[in-house]
Amino acid sequence: MKWILCVLAILFPALGWGQLAGNWSGVTKDSHGSRRIALHISGPFTAMKAVANIPDQKLNNAPVESITFLESTLEFSIPELDARYSGVLNDNGAIVGTFTQHGVGVPLILARVVAEPPPTVGAPGGTVENGRYHDKITGVEFDVPSSWVVLRAEHEPGNPGGLTIFEDRSGKATIATANMVKAALNPEGVSKALEFVIPHQIAMRDGQIGGDPVHTARDYKIRDGSVDKTYIGGYPAIRAIGDFELGDKKFSEALAWIITEHTRTYFMVRGAAEELPSLHASLNQILQSANIP
Repeated sequence: MKWILCVLAILFPALGWGQLAGNWSGVTKDSHGSRRIALHISGPFTAMKAVANIPDQKLNNAPVESITFLESTLEFSIPELDARYSGVLNDNGAIVGTFTQHGVGVPLILARVVAEPPPTVGAPGGTVENGRYHDKITGVEFDVPSSWVVLRAEHEPGNPGGLTIFEDRSGKATIATANMVKAALNPEGVSKALEFVIPHQIAMRDGQIGGDPVHTARDYKIRDGSVDKTYIGGYPAIRAIGDFELGDKKFSEALAWIITEHTRTYFMVRGAAEELPSLHASLNQILQSANIP
């Protein structure tokens, strides 16, 4: 018995006898710069669960899958980013390994941290009162599904609007966003802008524009027959479904664009392909309640 305890003490230094639960953080560096990666693990090492935050890739509380800890090696994957990690716990209590995304690996050392600060909703952003979201810059309003909370809002200097990111605590949507931007268009400009939204979506997911890995998806396609040119709140709009795969999992996006002479609004609700009915239900709630200036 004493021999077994000694072995465990060597294998799991400073980890509460094999307990990996808690917050871990590290930084990767490559030709594109550095990225901070934070991991929150819950449960014993024999039945762990985890979520990941990568602020530089606009990722918060992303589900971590296939997380295991065997013979001092921690391994996990993040399907949303086409990423995986494998690292070995050393005698100093750090996990030294490689973070691989889209087939490219970079070194990553994960160290235990006391706490991971919660995502911050940036100014000026928007507010949620009595279940209704109000964007301070564009004036766009809509009802928020009861399981959603605002993670953060991003507003670039000189850009009269921005992106608000929501977390679905029910787990049905892996990410949900609302992009609201002020515009000054005439009726012809509205029509031309709507013609551009689908090609822009495909180019963004293909990595041709945008430059942020969180927006890219291999073999991304707009589902045949899903494009619906319609009206939402009395304004011309387009709805569609996007499909793609990460690893061996299939994902879908419920999409909607509403363009007026004063605003361009884009909604995206993404989740596992089998959750598409729930994704549509959330998007329908937003669109049916939306007030678009």
